Amino acid sequence: KRSLPEVVQVRVNITSTAFTEDSETPAALPYPGVVLNQKHCILTMAQVRQTKWFETKMSVNLIVVLQLLKDLNKRIPAWAPLSVWSLELMVERCARSKGFSPLPPGRPHLNAAEVLRRVFELVASGFVVDGPGLNDPCEKVPVDVLAHLTRQEREDLTASAQYALRLMIFNQLYKILGIPKPTPAKQNQLPPSVML
Repeated sequence: KRSLPEVVQVRVNITSTAFTEDSETPAALPYPGVVLNQKHCILTMAQVRQTKWFETKMSVNLIVVLQLLKDLNKRIPAWAPLSVWSLELMVERCARSKGFSPLPPGRPHLNAAEVLRRVFELVASGFVVDGPGLNDPCEKVPVDVLAHLTRQEREDLTASAQYALRLMIFNQLYKILGIPKPTPAKQNQLPPSVML
């Protein structure tokens, strides 16, 4: 029996490098109403640049940390104001500050736990509250991706990161991850009849 084909909706963004924030849309066009929306084109171009940046800078360990931070972003209200792009930048900057390189030969590699700890240390240090900001590497002019955060959101984020760092230091990572406490591994015990 044949089934009816499913309806799939696909969104295609069309843009051009000719669109910039300071360019003007021509007033007289042969086809009125066919002009692309300049704001959407600029946003799409920014997303293309961010995607290319992500592909060149992120490694598997960093993607694991990013997934954990996205989960925090959904579960913990203090992390909710951060965009995915700002999380990506924080993860990459924390790894890079330790000498990390996505290129494998001869470079030190941080494991996911070390990078996660560095992100918590960065935010807990007050970087978000009074720091220099987090510049977008994909823009020609300096743009702080954290500029939209209010003072209260910044302080809440810092306090949350301090708490998460404290839990991580005391080996309670499961609380940060929102999972049940793991059971301790049983040590190999010798039967009572075996004496050393």
